[in-house]
Amino acid sequence: MSHITSQAYFRAVAVLFSISSIWLQGCSADTQIPQQTRPKTLAEAPSERLTENDLIKFTSWLVGRWDNIAQVQAEIDSGVAESDRRHRYAMQYTAIQAPSIQGRLLAIENYDDGRGFEGNMQRVSLHRFMLSEDSHFILHEILFLKDEAFRKSLAVSLKPLEMITEDDIRARESCRLYWKWTGKRFEGATQQGACVTNSYMDRNITVEGLGVLEPNRLMRHDRNFEMSGEEIPHPGHETADKFIRVSD
Repeated sequence: MSHITSQAYFRAVAVLFSISSIWLQGCSADTQIPQQTRPKTLAEAPSERLTENDLIKFTSWLVGRWDNIAQVQAEIDSGVAESDRRHRYAMQYTAIQAPSIQGRLLAIENYDDGRGFEGNMQRVSLHRFMLSEDSHFILHEILFLKDEAFRKSLAVSLKPLEMITEDDIRARESCRLYWKWTGKRFEGATQQGACVTNSYMDRNITVEGLGVLEPNRLMRHDRNFEMSGEEIPHPGHETADKFIRVSD
């Protein structure tokens, strides 16, 4: 399996967000979120190596129920037109114990019909986290289940995921996020231009992402680009989606 080296991480410039008092509650004065500009430069990998305990901390911070309701309400309160507001989105992260799968697995139950957890669960996605071979990063992969009927059955129960093997899944290493520990929080990014897909459109595009994880706070920003480098507009999502943990 390929791995990232000290020459393969890019700098995400930081900028302070102050979307709402709920989002900022408990944050230190110098808390910043990476700026939503496309990363263009490579940076040295952090000198500090990560351990299994860091991986455990990372995944334990993710487990729970997340909602972007504070960000949506802030846009309503500030008078953003409904057509320009972001969509209400909630997620339930659950740890999956699957002994036959390398790394640590989390299943995400996605509630994105605009009603949060009061709405219907739309789909389940499966994510794997493991240390890079040089231990500088946590590798984050979205796993695709090959059996469509099995995938649909997860709407009833996640327990069958405990029995899956490497033969049941496929992953695109080119679309990994690489997470590093800054001393205060985890920051992640994809490799620029590496994730090429036609899963969302009738042509190849590149997908890039940034993320920040703090205790009880999660930011992510996914962006799509034409192969020419021109960004594909996604109204309401020009800036990062910000979630707060609403329960464990």
